[in-house]
This record gives sequence, C-alpha cells and structure tokens, in this order.
Amino acid sequence: MFTFPDTLHILAITGESTQTVIKTSLVAHLHNDYQLTQADVTETYDESLAGTYDLIIVDSTVIQTWDTCNLPTLLVLDSDQKPDTHQLPQDYSDYVFAEELSTRLLAKTIVHLIHRRHYDATIQDLHESRHLIDRIFLTMPDAVNIFDRVKDKQLFGNKRIFHDLGYTDEEVQAYGSQIVDTLIHPDDVEIYKQHKEDMRALDDDNVLHLEIRLKHKHGGWAWMYSHYTIFQRDRDGKPIEILGIAQDISELKRAEMALIESLQASKTFNRLKSNFITQMSHEFRTPLSIIQLVINNIDRNIDNYTAEKRQEKIKTIYLQIKKLIDMLNKLFVVSEVDTGKLILAEKQTDVVQWYTRTIDRFEHNLETSHQIISAVQTHTTHHKRMVDPTLLQYILENILDNCVKFSDPETPIHVSLMLENDHFTLTVQDAGIGIPEDEQDKVLTPFYRASNIGQIAGIGLGLYIANYVSRLCGGALILKSEVSAGTEVVVNIPAQVK
Repeated sequence: MFTFPDTLHILAITGESTQTVIKTSLVAHLHNDYQLTQADVTETYDESLAGTYDLIIVDSTVIQTWDTCNLPTLLVLDSDQKPDTHQLPQDYSDYVFAEELSTRLLAKTIVHLIHRRHYDATIQDLHESRHLIDRIFLTMPDAVNIFDRVKDKQLFGNKRIFHDLGYTDEEVQAYGSQIVDTLIHPDDVEIYKQHKEDMRALDDDNVLHLEIRLKHKHGGWAWMYSHYTIFQRDRDGKPIEILGIAQDISELKRAEMALIESLQASKTFNRLKSNFITQMSHEFRTPLSIIQLVINNIDRNIDNYTAEKRQEKIKTIYLQIKKLIDMLNKLFVVSEVDTGKLILAEKQTDVVQWYTRTIDRFEHNLETSHQIISAVQTHTTHHKRMVDPTLLQYILENILDNCVKFSDPETPIHVSLMLENDHFTLTVQDAGIGIPEDEQDKVLTPFYRASNIGQIAGIGLGLYIANYVSRLCGGALILKSEVSAGTEVVVNIPAQVK
C-alpha cells in the first residue's frame, strides 16, 4: 500500500507570482512536512535530481529543457497557451493555467501527481514480478500448473513435462486443459477422477499427492508424481485455485521395480536353495545308505559269497560312489561359476572322436535300460577344432543325465553331432515327461526343478550347467519341450578350423 512521503521535496522553477501561490498552497492545504527549493529559470534537468525531489513545478518557458525529466512534473501555462501533452516529460505529469492557479487546486494536483507516480511504479513492479515468476515457472525442471476448481479447468501450465514427453507447444495448446485427461494411462483414470474430487474439498492444512502415468508421444508411459495445495481464495475465503507441481519419477519407478524384482528373486532363490539343500541331503543319503547296506551284507556273508556274487556287490558300491562323485562334480562346477574360476581352456580336439568317446562312456556307466541312438553327420573332412573338451563333456553329459532321469527306460534317447566348417551342433531328444511351457526359462536357472517331476530325484543343476557352459564356449542352448511328449535340446558351438 502506498504511503505519502513524510517530507515532500519540491523544486520550483517558476516566476515570483507562481512561487508565492506555491508557498501559500503548501502551508494551507498540504498536511505534510515539505521542503521547497526555488531555482532559476535557466536551470536544466539533471538525472541526479531524481533522487532529490518528489515533484517539479516548472513554467512553460523552460519546459523544453526538462523534456527528459522522469519525476512528476506540473507545467504552469499562460492563459494564451494551448495545452500540448507532447510537451509533458512523461506520463505522470499535468498542467494548470496560471490564471486558474489557486492554493487548493495546486495542493490537489500535487497530491494527485505523486499518488499517480507511485501507482504507476507499483503496477510496473507487479508486471516485473509477474514476468519473473513466469520465467521461474517456465525454466523449472518440474511441471507447474494452476487449476481453477470452480471452473474445473487449468489456468496456467509451464508445459515442461509435456515437452519432455515429446509434445510440441502447438500439440500441448491443441490438447488444452484436457491434456492430462487425454494422455493418462487407462488404469489411472479412476484415480485421477477421485483426485479432482478431492481437490474440490482441499483445505489449507492438507497437501494432495498423486501418482499417474502419462503417454509418451513416441510410445511408452512416464510416471508423474504431483502434489497440490491452495493457491488463491475468493473474497469469502473459499479456495478457488490450486497450485500443483509435478515431477517425472520414471527413473525412480524403474529403480523401485528393479528393487522389488531383486527382492522377489532373492526370496525365490532362497526358497530354491532351501529346497536344494533338502534334496541334496536326500540325494547323498540314498547312495550312502546303499553302500553301507551292501558293506554290512558282505561283512556278514563274506564266506558264503561266490566270486560272481562279490563282483555284483562291488559293482553296486561302485555305481553308488559314481552317483556321489557326479553330484559333487556338479556342485564343483557351480562353485567355479559363482567364483568366476570356470574358464575356457581350448586345445586342438578331434570333435567326432570326442563325441564318440563321450557317448560310449555314458552308455557304459548307464544304470538303466535306456537305448542311446547316436548319429554323426559331417560336412567337412577337418574334424579337429580349437575347443575345450572338458566343458563340452559337461554340456553333453548333463543333458543326457536329464533325458535318462525324466524319460521311461523303454523309450530311446536320440543324440547326434553335426559338424560344419565353422561350428558344430549337438542335439539330444527324449520322449519323457517334458517341461511346462511357462517353466522352460526357469529350468535354466540354478536349483529350479519343474513342477511336474513328482518324486524323481535330482538337484536342479543339470540344464543350468549345460546352458551356462554353452554360453561360456560362445554358443547357445535352445530348449524345446512339450509336457508328456518329450524334450529336445539343441546346442550350437562355434568352432573354426585352425
């Protein structure tokens, strides 16, 4: 609010008669302290005077030298002069005729001019403040909007968020106040409707929060977090405008989802690990119990056993020991994977010879009556390649173990090698129980066992090891399976002739 100056500083550049009227007017009608300075008509305007005086009264004879004056100026005209507003230095100026000059008129005009000057300055300050606020809003990284809850429309928005979503000024303008309603995710529509209802009941003590998704121009959705508070009330004190500030929290949401998935994966892993320990205990206990039983039996009946019977018992012990060694080998490989110690050690290897020996060894140690039908197909006479035969053995034997474990002994297992110039392919196929479609990715992770295995023994590492080692060799494992129809595993390994 404008406060009239405690002491009014006036500069008068006029004739003696006018100065007399000025003095009388100030004494009789101006209820303020004042300081009147009289100057010679030859004085010219100096910008330093702007900080010294509140008002200048000047005769028309010297106005030409005061045309740059930026102070409230009262021009005193002779009766025969026509008022020319172009002569006035600036907007907050006025003129009076000398013959009409009275003390009351002079005092009234002085007060009017000073009030007008300060009013114009206040308006200018408001314009500058509004311009500053607009610039702050427009350059903020967050979206700022003002919502009229009476008219149910947006009054102001800085468009920043919508620019980040790929929309131009013209597109934002075309959407108008309905831009959020247009771009909002279908699943968030009801939340947004309820939010607008809540805004109508908002009071000073509350801040509303909202999380919604808005559509990006080039596809996908961005998460927005907004908070709203009362911005303006009407004369009765009722809130009519709401100020909202919105932030793009898509990165935070992605981090949150990644954390949730990580926690869920950790819980799943811990559950699988617990199941694995239980299953592993059972897997170790079974062969150890068999070994103990056979040894006790031999001990009690050693004198009654024929050489053939002793050989049969020894073979039983041997097979159970092999089971333990196989399980320990799998655990060793997983340990090497976890510690990063499992590395590729390539050497010149005859791939066909390696494949044949691996199949022969597997058949020799086979405890079941499964028939292994093996085939080799080569499109090159060069069988030697730079490969790691130990890692290849991990791949093939773990796949074959699974086929034997999850298929009927009366059904054959087909296995083949196809050798090309730059790679070779191992294919293993059974007619077993198969793997549910939604679990085929999961069985390639450690400790996971398919839901349809029933009481079949195992520790959930075979396919995980085969898949990991295939990738370590630069290849890929492809799994195709159908429940009750069987499983096919195809492994492609790059292997150039060197």
